[in-house]
Amino acid sequence: MRNLLTILGSEAVTKSALCLRNVHVVVPEAVERGSKVEMKCLYDLEQEVLYSVKWYRGDREFCRYSPRDVPPLKIFRIPGIEVDSPNLFENPFNL
Repeated sequence: MRNLLTILGSEAVTKSALCLRNVHVVVPEAVERGSKVEMKCLYDLEQEVLYSVKWYRGDREFCRYSPRDVPPLKIFRIPGIEVDSPNLFENPFNL
């Protein structure tokens, strides 16, 4: 099953659309059920402020990092997915 990553650009003063460059999502192609997986999101914000990073399994969001929100990390429970949230604060873009 594919994992879909949605990255939203930052807000600009002029409200124009911005895009990210060099976006790379590192996820294993296949894993054994029950094993741990490290997923990474690498990108260049080009000196802009990050709005959010969202991780999906199919069409269901299971993790969101929005640095302006309180708390900035939200985990949505989905059967079969466990997020190691204490380690996310070391690097919130690795899952």
